[in-house]
Amino acid sequence: MEFRDMNYIINMAKYQSISLAAKELYIPQPTLSNVLKRVEEELGQRLFIRTKSGLELTAVGARFVELSSQIIEMKEYILDELHTISNQEFSTLTVGAPSMWCANLLAHVIPDFINENPGVKVVVWEKSMHQMEQDLIEGKLDLALLHIPINLDYLEYEELFDEQIMLAISPQNPISRLSWSKKESQAISIKRLAGQSMIFTNAERFIRQNIEFVLRNNNVPYKISVTTDNLNASLIMAAQNAGIAFVSDRQVSFYNAGPSQSPLFLHADSFLPKWTVVAATRREEMRDGVLRFQSALKKHIQHHRDIFLLDYSGNQKSHNK
Repeated sequence: MEFRDMNYIINMAKYQSISLAAKELYIPQPTLSNVLKRVEEELGQRLFIRTKSGLELTAVGARFVELSSQIIEMKEYILDELHTISNQEFSTLTVGAPSMWCANLLAHVIPDFINENPGVKVVVWEKSMHQMEQDLIEGKLDLALLHIPINLDYLEYEELFDEQIMLAISPQNPISRLSWSKKESQAISIKRLAGQSMIFTNAERFIRQNIEFVLRNNNVPYKISVTTDNLNASLIMAAQNAGIAFVSDRQVSFYNAGPSQSPLFLHADSFLPKWTVVAATRREEMRDGVLRFQSALKKHIQHHRDIFLLDYSGNQKSHNK
């Protein structure tokens, strides 16, 4: 039995006549008669009783017409929905993030997201914090990974995880040979950085601006030996005593280098910046795709609690947002 057969019988019931239905459908009357005979044989039930006034539905026939009408209506609905989807303009989600989180967070979230949302194209931009915030406000980005505080007049956000900046230094650096007690949590005095060479990101990067502000505010002289936005490159150079690099405590978990290229990672919570990383959006841009991407980010972070949801002492953090 085909959809066409159901439609023919619905029309026979409508006109109470095979000949009138055949006329309206522009098909030969014998064709309709053969369809009715075939369907009744397949069902093992009579659908019509022939009377002097025309065809009259049996109880089985009435139910058949009712169900067939629902099936054909659902078929049309499915076809319309698929046609609408195929003709929709391709949706694009534009996401901004610091370079350190593009590879180690977004690159792991996006594949699952696009598999679950095949109609969405994701565009990723690596930008400075200041530029991402401005692009969000201007509508050039749909979502960005930013640090609190942000401009709450225009933006909304979901907290993702906390981040603490650490020192990455060579084992040959005299600072590394100092001993710290567990009680002090390896906290070093900012004055010990006086005269040290620094491996910095480019000047517009948020992390560099914060670190330089702290150094200048404490009258700590320093020199810049290397400028690079490549995290692994900065850590390899730090291991080889080209200067002191700076890295998020969360990023330390992703650093894969040989023993000869591994720096020591030291906490300096007393003066290095700490902040909360958020997924920020414009208030008027809380579209379904943006909300689903936020959800995908939080799901990935929850799944990798050992990396993202720790407190600054290295213990698991309770995170209920």
